[in-house]
Amino acid sequence: MNRKRLMAAAGIALSLGLVVGCSSGADTDDSNPLSKVSGSKGKNAPEGPAYKGPAFPGLAKQPVWSLSHKDAPLPPYSMGNTLLFSKDGTVDVQSEYGDQELEVGEAETGTLEFRDRKTGGVRGTLKLSDEEVGVTTWHGGAPALQVRSVATAPSDGLSTEKDTVTITVYDGSGKKLGRVQREGNGSGLHVQDGYLIEADADSGQTKATAIDTGTTKSFTCENQLKDENCFGRTGPFGVEAEGAEAPLITGDYYFSVIGGTTYGTDFREKTHLVMHELATGKKVWSTEDVKPPKGVQVLDNGERAADLEVLRVADGKILTRWGAGGLGKSVIATYGLASPNALAAGPVYDSDEAPAVLDQPQHLAATTEENGAMVWNLETGEKLWDQQEGEAPMEAQELSPTGVLYGTQQENAADAKATVIAVEARTKKVLAKDLPGELVPHFDQTDYGWVYTGDGFFVFPASKP
Repeated sequence: MNRKRLMAAAGIALSLGLVVGCSSGADTDDSNPLSKVSGSKGKNAPEGPAYKGPAFPGLAKQPVWSLSHKDAPLPPYSMGNTLLFSKDGTVDVQSEYGDQELEVGEAETGTLEFRDRKTGGVRGTLKLSDEEVGVTTWHGGAPALQVRSVATAPSDGLSTEKDTVTITVYDGSGKKLGRVQREGNGSGLHVQDGYLIEADADSGQTKATAIDTGTTKSFTCENQLKDENCFGRTGPFGVEAEGAEAPLITGDYYFSVIGGTTYGTDFREKTHLVMHELATGKKVWSTEDVKPPKGVQVLDNGERAADLEVLRVADGKILTRWGAGGLGKSVIATYGLASPNALAAGPVYDSDEAPAVLDQPQHLAATTEENGAMVWNLETGEKLWDQQEGEAPMEAQELSPTGVLYGTQQENAADAKATVIAVEARTKKVLAKDLPGELVPHFDQTDYGWVYTGDGFFVFPASKP
């Protein structure tokens, strides 16, 4: 039996990038949760089990479709408006750790099923046979799937065996978007935003080839040694300069690194991240030009004291996470293309990662502090509320498109049994409490939330709380 792995395709791009524009034309949904969505089942909705659990604030009273455990032996993986299921339960598309490094079962074959999130209708199926499969992104950040197969040409007696990898990318309906082949087993090849990204160790450049058109662009990361190219310490899709990190390609832009001239072995000029237009290469933004937001520790020489991470680029704005100088503390700040000052900066919070909830359409962010949840407005930076000492702490988990924040609560750290609480995200008003711990709905920046319970799989449209 072969051990397969559902490969990572950029944790930020998939867990956060669904907000920045998943519009390739292949997977769109213009539904409005408050006008076009009802609790009635569609004509093609699968006939699954009836929902017998408690009602959810922010969701319709009844699901629009459901599946039994027989038809959904495992929870799905979200591709925005498509849900990806392992039809026979051999392909595990859930992550134990919440990241994108997802293991696939040991079976040599398996079938993936693409279902429309709104109706439950099957959009397509994909049969795997000894292949690796992984979530990735297409042009504009649209969710996509890559499948890799390796063919080995045997030795003729003198030559060595030769591998050839074929990478095929599919959209949310299982339709093929493009295919590329390269010599080797695929190690060092990465797919992001519809480009095949590969390193050229000799030139010190990174080459990105559009999988659908074959158009090639080269990137030079001047601060890196030749055998490092544009792949920073954040992983294959990140560039890094003096603790500042960003994706290599994001929508209509790409990032590179400037500076970094090395004199001997003792001195290296400071490096900076630069964002360019993907079409022209024109510089439009740089970490060299921006000023740290309030709350970020600044050294005597004016430099920031901690890390900086570019989370998203959308609508002419750059969303960033700054290390606040203290151990495990951060600030979220938004920048425009033209101004060095932050347009908005939120409060300092207790984590060195992006908040659990980061919803740009609703301009809301939520994280978990020592005393419980904290919520702030991304557009203004204003803290809306936080929990105080003595309150029952909740761990922020999900946000509905109608402004309901869902979290989990435990009486103590040793208590393995968690319950779900729902509150109005902007006001802190409690809407429901003591719901079963499995009932945290997953929206993935869409108008439909799903839950996977002991009775089956259920999808609910959003509604006013």
